[in-house]
Amino acid sequence: MTVAPGGGTLRRFRCVIYTRRFNQNEAVNREILTRLSWVLTYRETCNPGLVCARLGI
Repeated sequence: MTVAPGGGTLRRFRCVIYTRRFNQNEAVNREILTRLSWVLTYRETCNPGLVCARLGI
């Protein structure tokens, strides 16, 4: 407990929030694999318009 300036007491509450930690490496790997799939699809079709339409780029 902490003594307030007016002589009263203040109670301090500790708030604990549990969050799922963001795995940055996993997100980067997913982005790399997505872009690789774009490149592979382009190499197969040689048509950038088709790749954009098919993969939503």
